[in-house]
Amino acid sequence: INVPPLPPERWVKKADDHYERVYDSKESDEYYHKLLNRPAAFFVAVDKSEGKLIVKMNPFVAAHRAAALLGGENADALQVKYQLAELSSMGEPETKEFHVPNSD
Repeated sequence: INVPPLPPERWVKKADDHYERVYDSKESDEYYHKLLNRPAAFFVAVDKSEGKLIVKMNPFVAAHRAAALLGGENADALQVKYQLAELSSMGEPETKEFHVPNSD
């Protein structure tokens, strides 16, 4: 999964029964570098000659991030299914007329 697990946290008691969360600096540094090296979910480029903005998505990265948030970072495998749809084929959402009674 493309989302590294958080480093373990410890709680240290400070003065006045105040607790402070601390992380091991080496483990935190490793976590940070793993975050930097994970693949991007989106790629954006500009084609000036065509006058286009190109946006590409990697659905596997998005699925892996969702799985990690749902507690799947310890899974051996992840099954990903996705479907592309033309926005115009989705139709318009149903809307109702907006009317404020005292605005007449």
